[in-house]
Amino acid sequence: MASEDPSASGRIVFVGRYRGFLISLVILIHTSITYGAAGSWYFSQPHDILWVKIVGTFICSFAQSFALGAFFFISAYFLPDSVDRKGVGRALQDRAVRLGIPFFIYYFLVNPLLVMAVSGWGHGRPIPFGPWFGSGPLWFVEALFVFVAMYCVGRLILKSPIRLFRWSGPPTTLSIWIYIVIAAALGFLARVFFPIGWQFSNLQLGFFPMYIILFMAGIKASRERWLELLGRVNVGPWAILSVVGILAYPVLLVGGGALHDVAPFMGGLAWQNAAYALWEAVTGTSLFITTIVLFFHIRWRTGRLADSFGESSYGIYFFHAAVIILLAIAMVRLPIHPAFKWLILSFVGICGSWAITAAVRSIHGVSRVL
Repeated sequence: MASEDPSASGRIVFVGRYRGFLISLVILIHTSITYGAAGSWYFSQPHDILWVKIVGTFICSFAQSFALGAFFFISAYFLPDSVDRKGVGRALQDRAVRLGIPFFIYYFLVNPLLVMAVSGWGHGRPIPFGPWFGSGPLWFVEALFVFVAMYCVGRLILKSPIRLFRWSGPPTTLSIWIYIVIAAALGFLARVFFPIGWQFSNLQLGFFPMYIILFMAGIKASRERWLELLGRVNVGPWAILSVVGILAYPVLLVGGGALHDVAPFMGGLAWQNAAYALWEAVTGTSLFITTIVLFFHIRWRTGRLADSFGESSYGIYFFHAAVIILLAIAMVRLPIHPAFKWLILSFVGICGSWAITAAVRSIHGVSRVL
């Protein structure tokens, strides 16, 4: 089968592949927390193997620094064209269906069943009814719909396409560094009031400055067709900066006293909070630029299997929590090293969620939602 040019029809192919990469990182975050990495998740299996916890925490930090922000950017990128074609009302209605139906199914059905499964394994009895409801990882869907609705309201008020930022064309190196400084400053300020781990309706507001800015950047990128111009980007400096950020991370943690107390990194008026916010902005931006440009340049081949993974990324996101939680519970008593359990859970979590999504999407009408 012929290769496709990423600057033409292959643009959509590369975006689909990149979405698949991002959802794999999200699953890796949650499987890492399951086996000892720092973070909050439904279920974890305690163990005393320090290196597994450290490696998992590092992977979570690197992935968290750009993966969810990249999802917001890409979601925003296709929004203006949708509104132009369909009108504000129809576009918002379509997003309400696509985002709202999975959200409410998860909130009122899937989440209670998962909480009951975890509680039943841990305590041998169901938990009280009240705490069952929740958005789990679908907080992203909740936040995305709010962002989409705000954009649509803005379009209605202005009666014209929204123009964000003053420059035209792709961002310059200077404008990217201005974004990094603003994202770091706002991230630090947000975590003074909303430390990492603090949440409202499962929304960790300490991360939201980056999400909001990247959503806005996605709107701007759509008008200027940035994704079609990625071939002009000199990715070398950003790749080097990504490596530097990865290597600097353990130095920052050790130098900031994280071996004794990680709280100053999580928020508050502490230099560690500011340093972590700056590290996250620099490293996350570098990783985002590096990975998306590399995906652009790969000469992707079309194929049903590969296309299915990209098309299924939303469904994989919906199903992955149930897959990895139930599998993790099933593997609790297996006499194997936690690192091997982590690898198994990650691989089966990705493939199993993909298989379930493909099967469900084959049902008539479901592909409109998932």
